[in-house]
Amino acid sequence: MPSIVHRSLSVLAFLAAPSAAAPIPNDFPQFVVPGKERELESLRALFWLHYEPAGPLIPLWDEWMPMATLWPARGDGTDLQAMRTQWARALAGRTLSAEGYVLTMQHDGPSHAEGWPFPSWMAAGGVTDT
Repeated sequence: MPSIVHRSLSVLAFLAAPSAAAPIPNDFPQFVVPGKERELESLRALFWLHYEPAGPLIPLWDEWMPMATLWPARGDGTDLQAMRTQWARALAGRTLSAEGYVLTMQHDGPSHAEGWPFPSWMAAGGVTDT
């Protein structure tokens, strides 16, 4: 019976077949396990698929996106600094509330664009004047 790792790598191979339209640069990280070259190249293609268009987004994603976009450390010189510079500008430009909280700027959905209040107004029974 195949191991969970083997089955997972097989699924990745199916889902992340390398695309001829977007070649993966040589300086993008590679995963090397003898005998698993095909599966790990598919894993690399999957990471590239999500890495290539990524960068800083709204503050809501700041806990996850820096780790996902900075770990490859691609290029040399100014190319190496490109993603770091994007993040430095994005983080330095975050808007703070009067209380010093970073505004999440998610959207005008169930709360408001500047933040994500907990509990939400629906869960707290609405807004009251005090």
